[in-house]
Amino acid sequence: MIQTVPTKPSWPRAIGIGIAVSVLTAIVMVALLKAGVSPFPKPPSLAFAETLLGRPLPMPIGLLFHTVYVTF
Repeated sequence: MIQTVPTKPSWPRAIGIGIAVSVLTAIVMVALLKAGVSPFPKPPSLAFAETLLGRPLPMPIGLLFHTVYVTF
């Protein structure tokens, strides 16, 4: 039987990976939106942020919401 040693979770590593995945998916999302082939009229993260805050918001706020929910 193979024994493995339990290790502590690496929070900085997990957050770094989450941010990297968020940036990569945001690049794809923005590129598809600019090319006009996105299936959504606006990014889902921006629509969520606008619904949550109840007012129109600029794209960087949507990207910030995207980064937060993808990372966590």
